[in-house]
Amino acid sequence: MHHSGSPGITAKAVWEVLRSTISTPLSMGLYLLPELMVDDLLGSVVSGDSTNPDRLFDNDLLNPNAFALNQYTDIHLARPCRISELRHHGQTSNANSRYRLQAWVNGAWVDVLVDIVDRNDISWSDWLPVDTVRTSQIWRIECTTFDTNANLREVELKGIPFA
Repeated sequence: MHHSGSPGITAKAVWEVLRSTISTPLSMGLYLLPELMVDDLLGSVVSGDSTNPDRLFDNDLLNPNAFALNQYTDIHLARPCRISELRHHGQTSNANSRYRLQAWVNGAWVDVLVDIVDRNDISWSDWLPVDTVRTSQIWRIECTTFDTNANLREVELKGIPFA
């Protein structure tokens, strides 16, 4: 075997690099990769019967997506993701409208976060933890209560993508 004289990479060095890029320890020495912003994933398709569904995930805080009661916006991600949190950006004309986040699981819509309160402010909400963590490739924001206006400027989802 021909050697260059320089030491090779050690298992310990590989472990240190891996450990510096991962965050949550699990049982038996397994680690969970840190959560990623889902809206950074490429290949997402937005649809729905709300007024401008494409505006909900376009990184544009000036032009909202308007909802009527029971109207929705779906986002079809490039790959399945386990969503753990949501935040949304509102506007001052909103009052007491409510929304819910749903996931398409085994051929049916399943509630993940209910009673998302509209913002009467042009700002981001806090990150809201979901009620039930789910993994899906298709997600839906639906207006469940309508009060004078229901306009969301933007929604961001936080979670872990899967191959």
